[in-house]
Amino acid sequence: MAEQTARRQEIERLRRRAERHRQVAQGLGSEDDARAAQDEAMAVELMVARLERELREMVVGAAALRASPVRSSR
Repeated sequence: MAEQTARRQEIERLRRRAERHRQVAQGLGSEDDARAAQDEAMAVELMVARLERELREMVVGAAALRASPVRSSR
């Protein structure tokens, strides 16, 4: 559970970072600088998507373990 909480916090931190990059991009006068900030925001969003996918896999895996009957080989 602690790892899932840490992942959720990291996802939220990265979302805020991406939003800051988008805001910076809007305020930049140079088209190249604005594009670079937008590119950085997109890269951060890709990291968020990867972390969200990993988190879902963790949750599904944990649920599957809880649902499966425990059988001892002894």
